[in-house]
Amino acid sequence: MQSCVVYLGRHSHVSEPSSLDLDRVTDSHHELLGSCMQSKEKAKEAVFYSYTRYFNGFAAILEDEEAAEISKHPKVLSVFRNQISKLHTTNSWDFLGLERDGEIPADSMWPKAKFGEGVIIGTLDFGVWPESESFNDEGMGPVPSNGKGTVTQTMGLNATVRFVTSNHVVVTRKLIGARYFSKGYEAERYNGHGTHTLSTAGGRFVSGANLLGSAYGTAKGGSPNSRVASYKVFWPDCLDAGVLAGYEAAIHDGVDILSVSLGFVPNEYFKDRTAIGAFDTVENGILVVAAAGNEGPAPGAVVNVASMDSYIGYNSTQLSLFLGEPYICQSHNNSLVDFNYPSITVPNLSGKITLSRTLKNVGTPSSSRVHIKAPRGISVKVEPRSLRFDKKHEEKMFEVTVEAKKGFN
Repeated sequence: MQSCVVYLGRHSHVSEPSSLDLDRVTDSHHELLGSCMQSKEKAKEAVFYSYTRYFNGFAAILEDEEAAEISKHPKVLSVFRNQISKLHTTNSWDFLGLERDGEIPADSMWPKAKFGEGVIIGTLDFGVWPESESFNDEGMGPVPSNGKGTVTQTMGLNATVRFVTSNHVVVTRKLIGARYFSKGYEAERYNGHGTHTLSTAGGRFVSGANLLGSAYGTAKGGSPNSRVASYKVFWPDCLDAGVLAGYEAAIHDGVDILSVSLGFVPNEYFKDRTAIGAFDTVENGILVVAAAGNEGPAPGAVVNVASMDSYIGYNSTQLSLFLGEPYICQSHNNSLVDFNYPSITVPNLSGKITLSRTLKNVGTPSSSRVHIKAPRGISVKVEPRSLRFDKKHEEKMFEVTVEAKKGFN
């Protein structure tokens, strides 16, 4: 018996599906799994998350034979175990030039960006402690509309979120949303990592912050005037199924930025919860910022490497502090054009350039044929124009020639 995610790719319904559309999707998941289990009722009991809005799929408890059987279905792109992710984190605002020695310089982006006013930041993490001074809403106005309704409106609330705990209710115009993705738990934390990462992203200025009476200073997030929302996907463990549910909820709620300070060993895109979740999140106009991880220093230690993520790591100065001795990060002369990503970036294109890419077959034997829709002012040529894969995990190379037409700038 194992917990698995069954990924079906894209939905065919409209961008704003009705409740009836969503019910049909859930029912189709039960029908699909039921065809492998020989019982729709058994399938309903097995499915514990159904992803109905953006990416199409579900999470279910399956026998090994059932997982193997449903992976053969023509509608199924991938089936992967509901794996555990690790928590990540990072800093700091001095490095980004937002402040220097505790002061905000004239050329800082903070005042130019109004300290993030009007932006909603969500995090997938370990929940949140609402009483933290980083989430004080003093002086903040009403929660603004983001075109889809505020985060709290899509959660069935009118203005601000109410955190119902065993003893009290908290209402705030700063922390405007909180969801959790494990039945029977509350959105508040019992590990401080979620509060830490959410306040790092959007916490307000808190003077007199200290660690057990030492290291006094002013704590603040990177976007102090932003509204924030917490999506608790981490309990004692952080499983893929809950992470994907968190991505889908954040898209539906209409956050502007989603911070993901957790990750696992990179996997094939169709089996990677960050790649699957981030793809649809970015496609819906939301920036995904993912941690590069806490491993290393060593080559290949970065996780969350899907091309749709913006990811954050450590520099030489930070690593030197951690190690207690000077450390110089290895330099690499790789250009953006050298990365084997699905997307291709050619900075300052002039003339012609030919790039090599490798395609890996992650499914059954098949053929792939190129379809070109070149940007205006650009000509694109791909050779060969078709590739035939005879087995799973087979890799083949192709070349893309990109040329700027006369008068392009």
